[in-house]
Amino acid sequence: MSLAPPTPPDSGSSGPCTPPKADIEQLMDAIPFLSLTPYPHQTQNPTPSIHAGAPPTPPSGGDSEFDLAPSAQQRPTLNRATTPWLGSQGSCVPPSNLPSPRKHPKYSEFKADLESYFLAKWPFSSPKAQKKFLEADFNLWTCYAFPFGDDVRVKLACELLTLDFLVDDHIDTLSLPEATILINRLEAIMLGDLPEPTSPIESMHHTLWKELLSLDPVLGAAVVTSHTSLLRAQVSSTRGTHTTLSSYLDFREVDGGMKATCALHYFVSNTPMSSCDLEILAPLERLASNHICVLNDIVSYDKEARAAEAGHTGAVIVNCVGIAAREMGLGVSGSKNMLWTAVRGYERVFHEKREALLKDRNLGDGARKVVLEIEDRMSGNERWTFGTRRYVV
Repeated sequence: MSLAPPTPPDSGSSGPCTPPKADIEQLMDAIPFLSLTPYPHQTQNPTPSIHAGAPPTPPSGGDSEFDLAPSAQQRPTLNRATTPWLGSQGSCVPPSNLPSPRKHPKYSEFKADLESYFLAKWPFSSPKAQKKFLEADFNLWTCYAFPFGDDVRVKLACELLTLDFLVDDHIDTLSLPEATILINRLEAIMLGDLPEPTSPIESMHHTLWKELLSLDPVLGAAVVTSHTSLLRAQVSSTRGTHTTLSSYLDFREVDGGMKATCALHYFVSNTPMSSCDLEILAPLERLASNHICVLNDIVSYDKEARAAEAGHTGAVIVNCVGIAAREMGLGVSGSKNMLWTAVRGYERVFHEKREALLKDRNLGDGARKVVLEIEDRMSGNERWTFGTRRYVV
């Protein structure tokens, strides 16, 4: 794949984490919904929160902060855990207004089973690569994102998203022609057009898709459709070429797996969605998608830039931090600060739109349930992102 040069680090970037008002106003022009109105917990007595560095209080009846809690209203406000490796970047993170994440009660069981399976089957290049895989804990992301749902479906989702992460990393080691051949074969497996796998990666995909589609052919087919789009996006000629935040976020809805995650959400919750429901939910899903994408980009940028500098074969920087740095002329650290403002703005608008959507009489019962579950992906992703060592430089 073509190698995109990283945005150079800004010199003398030791200034305050809060961007000047003029910078925030520029960001508001780029992302129109942002508001400078403080969050309620910044102007009055806050909701009890899980403070950074302090041991969290478990929900009633659970054995950890991550057990399934009844509702967002009964859950404390999310706050990031202490993550020393983030260094000064961590100090620039404004507080979140999302509820503390929940975790699927079978997480430990899924983790043990699937880590053993992947260590036995996936062709890791070295013991160091195996160690990095274990430290990333992809199963935890899935169990945060989908704390609800049937155990069998959630475990399949854990397996699928782990494969997605590992394939994404593997593609970074391949040339574009090599990656395209791999993607074409994986797509053929999903569509049932490649009955004889010829590698461990193909065999693992073949086993998973056969089981997933046997369990639920209808909702499983929607997962297949979204995943074929995800795979194609990973070898797209436009990958890493976007110059505006809006065009980049459009692309990342597919390339970043957000549409695939939505389809997987409906599969996990066993919720068939009508075309009307999908249309009504689209703006809310887009806000959740942008929240996850921008937050992950901020935290992962330094690692991506380092990989590009090192000249890794397929290392193309696909990240909004560099785009914002070029558009705004603020350098990397200034762009991260502004994008954190955007992340918290997405939360505010998400809550406003969700409340309005719940009053919509055209919304079906299944879609109404999904509306209340989407926030789990947002809060769970943030907690996982700050806890995983996947983005350690």
